[in-house]
Amino acid sequence: MAFWRSARKEMAELPAASPEEGPAADPTLGPILDLAAGILKDYGRMALDVEGLAAETLRSWCDHWAQHLLIGAPRPGDPPAPTPIERRDWSGARRFFSERRREEIAFVSRSLTTLQKAIWSFIQTLDGLLVVGDDSDQKLRTELNRLKTVAQGGSAELLRQEVVGTVEEIGRLAQARTRALRERVDGLAGQVRTLHGELEIARQESTTDGLTRVFNRKALDERIDQAASMGRLFGQVSSLLLLDVDHFKLINDTYGHVAGDAVLRELADGLVRAFPVKSELVARFGGEEFAVVLWDTPLAKARVAAERALNTLRSAKILHEGKLVPVTVSVGVAQLRPGEDARPWLERADRALYAAKHEGRNRIACEPG
Repeated sequence: MAFWRSARKEMAELPAASPEEGPAADPTLGPILDLAAGILKDYGRMALDVEGLAAETLRSWCDHWAQHLLIGAPRPGDPPAPTPIERRDWSGARRFFSERRREEIAFVSRSLTTLQKAIWSFIQTLDGLLVVGDDSDQKLRTELNRLKTVAQGGSAELLRQEVVGTVEEIGRLAQARTRALRERVDGLAGQVRTLHGELEIARQESTTDGLTRVFNRKALDERIDQAASMGRLFGQVSSLLLLDVDHFKLINDTYGHVAGDAVLRELADGLVRAFPVKSELVARFGGEEFAVVLWDTPLAKARVAAERALNTLRSAKILHEGKLVPVTVSVGVAQLRPGEDARPWLERADRALYAAKHEGRNRIACEPG
């Protein structure tokens, strides 16, 4: 509100426009100007640092454009002079907004690609090192265990620092092996150093489901692959939950698709409340199905967590147009087996979900690990 009070004050200090030029000539014009300027102002307030443009600079540009549209203040770089409303640069404001968004999208896409390459290069390097196997493996495992701890709960910057340190140690160990292996590790170090502060931004922008705001299928597949790799490398036990809304087609047919979307959003919110730990990933698997990946969690504990989640969802009151929409959920649980890949693990969780449906729905079924 302070921005708008300041803007109105500046409007009063500008030379008076003729009646046909002012917003008062059309009572609907004021809210439209407020809306356009407000969008630019909010966009600037949430600006990101991208290549070649700092967030603070973008915020300043957005402020100038907002005042130009609202009160006729000069555009960024123009000499100070009031601008009548019919001469304000609406197309320029639109171009400014569109170009900035395209730059942000390209920045996030590049960051994500770099992250994916670094992760896969890291996994491939580890596989090569551990297959050879010698006295240096114990030293390597110590470094990797430190990295594992940071990866499960540390900040993006702390993760970057730990990854760089681990890669440098791998480089020293690899000198005793082969030149080809040393070149692979050095290349990995270069890729990891380019991540810097882009890790968290790229993850958030590219891994969220648009309807429910939980993680999407892409993020789920990556986390399942990571859990399987951790199982092979360190023997870490993880569990996977698959949840499906019972009779969801009937809900859509009875209450409409808007109500169906509301059900999915409410269930997603309930799952996020039931699994608040950062390492517990909640994702939309597809359609009316959700998934939860529980790191370092055996089947017995996963069953308890599934019961807790099911009770949370059962107590949810989902209303549509004042009417209570009855909703139940079936759950399948599977523990990762030693040396198991992601696909068979996911298939076993799906079989457990089918068993829960077959046994009467609104219940949990477990596939033994």
